[in-house]
Amino acid sequence: MPMKIRPALRSDISAITALEYETYSYEGYPATFIAQAIMQWPTLCIVAEDKQGDILGYALYAPADQAGSCWLMSLLISTNARGQGVGRALTVFGQSHLKELGYTRCLLTVAPENKAGIQLYESLSFVRLDFIEHALGKNEHRYLMAQAL
Repeated sequence: MPMKIRPALRSDISAITALEYETYSYEGYPATFIAQAIMQWPTLCIVAEDKQGDILGYALYAPADQAGSCWLMSLLISTNARGQGVGRALTVFGQSHLKELGYTRCLLTVAPENKAGIQLYESLSFVRLDFIEHALGKNEHRYLMAQAL
């Protein structure tokens, strides 16, 4: 699928927030959080858009407390764009961009039932470090994964 990957802009906030709520309903990141993320980490929030300029997906990275490490906080793809390489393109672009910024390691957590996400991350050299029970609340378990950049 033809797409352009670029840094997120303030004008993308409503589209990114819509992706959050499409995926997570009321538990998605609100517009105020997305706006703050774009202001605080302007090079760490990226979007994929189609040739009409519609947002297909986004990735949000944030610095970790360990020097040289960052977190992939969110990777969301629009329902109608899933399975078309958007997540892979955003992640590969993100990896390259993070290396340019001097990061050496990327961390993430993923739900065990997110088989497509786990398969994507493992195909891009992320490894499982731990299984964290109730990481995001009761019965919200996660794998902790990491990748050397």
